Amino acid sequence: MPSQDTTIRRPRTNGNGARHHQLTEEEPHPTGNAPRAMATWRNLAIGALRLTGATNIAAALRHNARNADRPLALLGLK
Repeated sequence: MPSQDTTIRRPRTNGNGARHHQLTEEEPHPTGNAPRAMATWRNLAIGALRLTGATNIAAALRHNARNADRPLALLGLK
């Protein structure tokens, strides 16, 4: 009878609980315009924050994420 491997395999994490995931050739890759569209929205948000004088983009994003009306007001939509 062949011996079985009894080691417990746990997924690798980067320290904060997020799992590492590596795309292989068998898995689908993001296609189409989705990555480009997401980059466009990210750049729009960063540009709008810079126009309002934000120097710390991460802090400004957290501040605006706390209230759904702030991003709309930032863009002049509310």
